[in-house]
Amino acid sequence: LEGKLASEALGSSIDLFKVALSTSTYTPVTDFLVWANRIRGVRMVPFGDADVIPLGQRLFLGGRDTLRGFAIGEVGPKGADGDVLGGDESINASTELQFSLTDNFILVLFIDAGQAFLENEGDFTGDTLDFSDLRYTPGLGGRYKTPVGPISIEYGFVTERETDERSGRLNIAIGGVL
Repeated sequence: LEGKLASEALGSSIDLFKVALSTSTYTPVTDFLVWANRIRGVRMVPFGDADVIPLGQRLFLGGRDTLRGFAIGEVGPKGADGDVLGGDESINASTELQFSLTDNFILVLFIDAGQAFLENEGDFTGDTLDFSDLRYTPGLGGRYKTPVGPISIEYGFVTERETDERSGRLNIAIGGVL
């Protein structure tokens, strides 16, 4: 559970409250198989004189920590011109099977789901989105354990692609997602 309070009375340029709730589980299935799950929900609410969340504070999904088939910030409510303008709420869930092939190498099969939504839209013109607009990115990858953390190479596929979207994305990083 995480909370944030920004207020003009505390020196902020806007009054807003943010709460995030997340949980993760790791369930050993066999000696070489782990089922890992994560879910995170975020809600931001403007108060006082504010009626919308400023663009710089909004929520965007995409990238290896949310929807691995998309680039960072590529998923969320879009304005009338088609640009992603972010939301004030988001939900993101990931589930993956982690197969230990050797002491140092893990094969990963995953599916990510999520979306950002805009409830406090103000004069926003565009698609505010709802739960029927969740995006999904199944994929696979590998992780090699090193002393500084696992080196991961994962590819997420975009299901139900929209106009001008890529078919997926390759993510290479140090550290695992779940």
